[in-house]
Amino acid sequence: MKKALALLLAILLLGSLMACAGTEKTTTADQPQTTQEPAPSESSDKTEQTEISFITWRAEDSDVIKSMIADFEAKNPDIKVNLEVTSTDETEYYTVLKSRLISGEGADVMNIHPGAHMKEILDAGYLLELDDTGLAETIDPGMLDAGMRDGKLYGLLVTYNSFALYYNKDLFDELGIEPLTGDYESLLNAAQKSREAGYMPVAAGFGDVWPAEILHEALFTSYGKEDIDIMQKLVTGEAKLTDEPYVSIFEDFLTMYNDGIFQDNVTGTGYDASISLFASGKATMLLDGTWSVASVKNMNADMNIGFVAIPAIQTETLAVTVPGQLICINAKSEKQEAAKRFAAYLVSVEGETTYCNGTLQASTVQGTTLDLPELDEVAAMMAAGTELICTYKLENSKLESVIDDLCGRLMAGGDLMTELEVTQAEIDTLREQ
Repeated sequence: MKKALALLLAILLLGSLMACAGTEKTTTADQPQTTQEPAPSESSDKTEQTEISFITWRAEDSDVIKSMIADFEAKNPDIKVNLEVTSTDETEYYTVLKSRLISGEGADVMNIHPGAHMKEILDAGYLLELDDTGLAETIDPGMLDAGMRDGKLYGLLVTYNSFALYYNKDLFDELGIEPLTGDYESLLNAAQKSREAGYMPVAAGFGDVWPAEILHEALFTSYGKEDIDIMQKLVTGEAKLTDEPYVSIFEDFLTMYNDGIFQDNVTGTGYDASISLFASGKATMLLDGTWSVASVKNMNADMNIGFVAIPAIQTETLAVTVPGQLICINAKSEKQEAAKRFAAYLVSVEGETTYCNGTLQASTVQGTTLDLPELDEVAAMMAAGTELICTYKLENSKLESVIDDLCGRLMAGGDLMTELEVTQAEIDTLREQ
């Protein structure tokens, strides 16, 4: 019932929104670039402060973001930044964000996911075009496409990550488990030996539903290889879930679940709890994105972490490049100049160095110097073969929720082909809406 109410609220909000539309040092580039922050208007009263709001779902980064805001405000005393941190759950985040945008209260600067969520907010008229602002000058040109639609720039990508299996190297050594190699047999062996030794195998937070995306989108990407539209084709009707390679994708998903790869009661364990299980040493492995390295290290600073790509079973395994969050500016904000100055700070070498070193994420800003030993492991994993995540160009975010629900029904014992047919009917309904 709660889920139905939440879905109804999200639909109503979206409808309203659309109606309102009118280790070693690692350096991302040899030569840093700088962006000149827009100067305050000479005619402005410097004794008065302009208050702007910055909204994000990155609760795990809140302490770092607060320190950055304090630094920005010290250097820009005429601007005050109010931070709003919401739930890490995507549905909840966008429900709050859309309500702020519709009401005109807050969200002068916002974090948005590339792909379908960006398209929805853009189509409703809430994203400022950034091409002529100079804000993109610090960003690696190869990373700009994540924030573009129809050849125009609306968002600044500041981080990128990968989906991964984390494993506790020291605990593996203690238990006599061979390091993960990225193939399924290696993972299955590690899971079995972990259980035999009294430890949980892979900790996962499927109780929050959305973490199932980490697994199924990794599988979609491996099976799609260079076909980035593998999920989008379901939206357009060019393919059906009952076709290949979709059947094989969910056969792999179900095999992993039935083989006991994940901890018992995985569907009753939340995302944050899964990270705690791994960081506390109760689980030998973790299914997550590399964005959670900081969370793990904050709980267990001495943990020696290894990373491998999430394996497919019936096809070649590829690591997944996951664009992180975009920095976007509200096109309907009355405080755009202040918002631009804050955005310029966020994508500056100084700001990005603080952020990425504090959150242990890879940076897109040229010249950012990072001291992150864990990134060497991630880089080695991705060097073996990587593809951009298949949701990168997805134009209907509801598809992800429909697939999440499919995974839940499969883990509850649903018949594979029956559930694929039911889900395909749901996708057909989405297309007709």
